[in-house]
Amino acid sequence: MNHFYGTLFISDGNTLPCAITIIRIDGESDWLDISIPQAIFEQIYPYKYPLTKELNPWLNKVDEILIKIAENIYNQSSFVLAMIGEEISGDTNQENITAEYLEKTTCILPIHLQNRLEVQEKGEELSNLLCCSKLSS
Repeated sequence: MNHFYGTLFISDGNTLPCAITIIRIDGESDWLDISIPQAIFEQIYPYKYPLTKELNPWLNKVDEILIKIAENIYNQSSFVLAMIGEEISGDTNQENITAEYLEKTTCILPIHLQNRLEVQEKGEELSNLLCCSKLSS
């Protein structure tokens, strides 16, 4: 496990600190977690819990940068699944994910996973045949 600290520059002009954790376990999926402290959200935005886009529309701007990061990572090192959300790590994996899961969670899917789940041309098309599932509310 490796830990790093970084800064996310959001398109609304805000800057958010983040923690980055890389987890590698032999024989299992690798994980890259980018964590933003909720206390920072509370300081910068009109924060309401639970952390949903319906209650916190500013989350769309945060997701924009996370999606761009996922696209850039995929350009350098392809992955099988990316997920965006509160406490999302380990929630599912590429073997267990379902099309129904995509309806409630923001995921970035390579074409092979889109094909397996039969969700091609649903969601937002990204670069390199990636697709961002229906953005969760």
